[in-house]
Amino acid sequence: MESVYEKNQDLHGFVNFLKEELNVTEEQGIQPMVANSTRVKKFIGKLIGEITTEFYEVVRKETARLGLFTHEVTTYSKAYKIFVAKEFTFEKERHLQKEILILLHSGKLDDGMTRLIKSIEPLPLENYNSTEYIRFLMDIRNNNNILDEMESVLEDRSMTKERCEQISLIGRDDLYFPEEDEDFEDL
Repeated sequence: MESVYEKNQDLHGFVNFLKEELNVTEEQGIQPMVANSTRVKKFIGKLIGEITTEFYEVVRKETARLGLFTHEVTTYSKAYKIFVAKEFTFEKERHLQKEILILLHSGKLDDGMTRLIKSIEPLPLENYNSTEYIRFLMDIRNNNNILDEMESVLEDRSMTKERCEQISLIGRDDLYFPEEDEDFEDL
């Protein structure tokens, strides 16, 4: 039980390491911490990348020598990204998310999925500005208050079976969409 109240030496050591290497300041909180900035993420990614690359190379050579092929990874998986592509951040993916959001908002796509989405009346979410909603889309762990807002709206406005079915279609890849002149009201 006494260990519960002892300082976490690993955490303190890690924070001190980041403070020394990056010249960042410690933030106030229950535990020692530094801001999880892009700079910190890149640094940690590079550091972990150097370590994992060395380990992967040893595994790759030894398994190839033994004919085990356990070093093979699925293309575009996280393992592929780290071990084969040697990319240790998700900057490209974040950039692509933003480009897709811009494309979807531009109205330049006119296909079945975008027509389906346009046909659904949006919930009256309005407690936050667009920046907060976009941040939530980029990382659903970002702001749970937005989830609370949706639940509050749904308390006043029942979720119909029809709406649930329509919402469940968004993002599915096994759908056939009718021609442009057909409506989605029959879904």
